[in-house]
Amino acid sequence: MTASRCGAPAGRRGRLLAVLVLVVTMPWASAAALAAAPPATLDTLFGRIVRDVVVEAPSVAFRNAAERDYVASLLGLSPGDRLTRAAVRSGIERVYRTGKWRAISVAGTPVGDDGVVVHLVLEPVERIGFIRFEGPRIVTRGELEGVIRIGPGEPYRPEVVARATRAIRDYLDTIGYPDAVVVATSRPFGEPLERELTISITPNEPCRIREIRFRGDLGPGEAVLREAFRLEPGDVCSRPRIDEGVRRIASTLRERGYLEAQVGRPEVAVDPDGRRASIAVQVRAGRRTELVFERVTAEGAPPERVGGCRWWDILPLVDCDYAEFVEALDLGEQPDFSPEGLSILSDRLVAHLRADG
Repeated sequence: MTASRCGAPAGRRGRLLAVLVLVVTMPWASAAALAAAPPATLDTLFGRIVRDVVVEAPSVAFRNAAERDYVASLLGLSPGDRLTRAAVRSGIERVYRTGKWRAISVAGTPVGDDGVVVHLVLEPVERIGFIRFEGPRIVTRGELEGVIRIGPGEPYRPEVVARATRAIRDYLDTIGYPDAVVVATSRPFGEPLERELTISITPNEPCRIREIRFRGDLGPGEAVLREAFRLEPGDVCSRPRIDEGVRRIASTLRERGYLEAQVGRPEVAVDPDGRRASIAVQVRAGRRTELVFERVTAEGAPPERVGGCRWWDILPLVDCDYAEFVEALDLGEQPDFSPEGLSILSDRLVAHLRADG
């Protein structure tokens, strides 16, 4: 049987339908009828009256007869209707939009002088029943699921699986495994039309850190910055861990009073063989600022200093942690500590504490 097909991504659907060619075929007629009536293009059948609509698909594609009838209804042709090209095209598009069919074919068999039996031939989409990851546990299952962005119940398509394996390879490269090999295989699983997807990961030799250098104004000193960075020579050169280390350095500097501190994006230089990398982090700690908080205990009484001369001494007294405090003050990259700026910071903190009860 020769028939038109619609099995491409939705983005190409309009173009496919625009060039749709429907060809009538005769496999359902008797041998005598086949001999008497050679195949003809569907163009010769447009205008005929639909006598019946037959849905042909593997039996496992439908849970019951009602589901089969529903798909037939989506074609939009019923006995007594006149067969038109526009009706067939719009019907195919409605069926395609359900997302259940990998390919859709429409064919027809002439009946008598003015009738036609319409055949809707469907190839169902297989779905993912389970995803298995194999290989050393260098990343968690949750990380991998977040990378591939597919899961059980979704259509199983080779292009989707290929995209998932590429995404895992790219992610492994980012976390320091540039030579990782990722292979995907599948097999039948559980219910009919379900497949188990197995993704095997061979990380191979990682890229490791050769050295870490801190440049610029280091504020409290290199030892403090290295402790906050939490990466050492010999560790795997993971970009997410490097970025996390930079954020910790900035946070540490702020906690120590370097509220204007800036930490640049680290420079990562990888050796030609891809096995070693040097990291350089540019730091500008800036001046150390002490915010002194004073508490008024009674009207007319001199204010009392809260804690020592460190701005974070107020945190336990107002039941506020560091992150909440910084968010409340909205310090930004370059805080303004002029008299006007301090007044604004004071108003922000008062508003935060009042809102918090």
